[in-house]
Amino acid sequence: MKLPAGTFTVEVAHEPRNGSPWTVRTWRKRMFGRKRVASDWFLSREEAEAFARRLARELVHGKTADAIRSRKPGWNLF
Repeated sequence: MKLPAGTFTVEVAHEPRNGSPWTVRTWRKRMFGRKRVASDWFLSREEAEAFARRLARELVHGKTADAIRSRKPGWNLF
C-alpha cells in the first residue's frame, strides 16, 4: 500500500522472509529519485495501515521530515 503525501510517499510493506513485522517507510521525492526519511515497524497489518494513514495526513498538513526523524521511540504505538 502506497499513500502519496505531498512531496512524500508513505509505504506499508510486509516481507514474509523477514518474519512477521510490517514496515511503514516514509520516502521524500527528489528530482532524481527518492530518499528514505523514516522506517517504523509493527506486528499487525491493521496497526501499520492505521499509522500510515495518520502519518500521510500529518505530512499533507505540513509536518516536516525533521519532525518525523526527531520523534521519540514508541510514539507510534497505540
